[in-house]
Amino acid sequence: MTTSGSNRLLCLLLACAVSLGGSGCFNRIRCGPNDCGKNETCCNRGCGICTGPGTTCIIPLCVWGAPTMMPAEGVPDTDVFDHVGAQVAYSGLTYSGGDTPSGRYSGPSASINVQHYALPRLATRLRFTGATLTDVEGLTLADSERRTWAAGAGVSYALPFEPQYTTLTVNLDGEYVDGRGFAGSITPAALSVGGRTTLAPSLALRVSPWPYAEATAHARYLQLLTRGPGDVGLLEMGLGAGAQTPPFQVFDLPRITVGLRLHYRYAGELTAGAFRNRELGGGLWVTHREYRVGFEASSGLARLAPGEHARTLTGMLRFDVYWDAEL
Repeated sequence: MTTSGSNRLLCLLLACAVSLGGSGCFNRIRCGPNDCGKNETCCNRGCGICTGPGTTCIIPLCVWGAPTMMPAEGVPDTDVFDHVGAQVAYSGLTYSGGDTPSGRYSGPSASINVQHYALPRLATRLRFTGATLTDVEGLTLADSERRTWAAGAGVSYALPFEPQYTTLTVNLDGEYVDGRGFAGSITPAALSVGGRTTLAPSLALRVSPWPYAEATAHARYLQLLTRGPGDVGLLEMGLGAGAQTPPFQVFDLPRITVGLRLHYRYAGELTAGAFRNRELGGGLWVTHREYRVGFEASSGLARLAPGEHARTLTGMLRFDVYWDAEL
């Protein structure tokens, strides 16, 4: 069940994300991947070079990194860059089979997330989501049960790794989902009934040996803690690949890039139940400098119990702004 200890752990993660982000914002001078000391000036942000008073600045051309090509929403990634994002989605879920009557529900959701490169190699993030169910069939839900919200926090640490075109991060995310619906980012919608606290450590790998293509992989353990009996432990594995065009210009419009991404992930229950979940999705996006607008769609099939299944379908509009890196 969701114990006071598990809720305290999630609150601690939220507090750490806020405090580290605040200390990173106010107590240091950011210079690309490094921090400048007292009385130093950031003279080359791309290379992370700081200089003291009267010191000549070295001007090599450096790019200290680039964000992942629009990683799938809710999937661990290797980004440690400062950014803020907003998402608007419409999702549907259909139950079938088993001893319970078939039913379906669907509705919109909206969320905002912010990530801050708080310390060298370490990023913290926060996320808030609200959702409502506007179309319900086969289920009897009070008005209060049709509205839900979620709050989450996370930290990522980028491990030193060779070769340079490979990035590996260790991540820890936590999330509280208030009830049934599509507010959760890491909590499967089919398991959100009754409210959940989810804790999820993960490893994320990104390989980008070519300038305009990359491959990603992740492994994540999700511990879903419920308000009653039935805690669930899931092991999730996923693969993804993305490619985007070189920057180009049409007429006198700003230069943009266009990209496409596909992903697949599978989650299996390690505890006593038989839950399995498969998801296939993709995204299309357009970027200009540090701005990115994209559309993402995904389809999932979950086995809740032998003979009982849930199908999900989601379409999402996304908008991201990065202020310490160009996309």
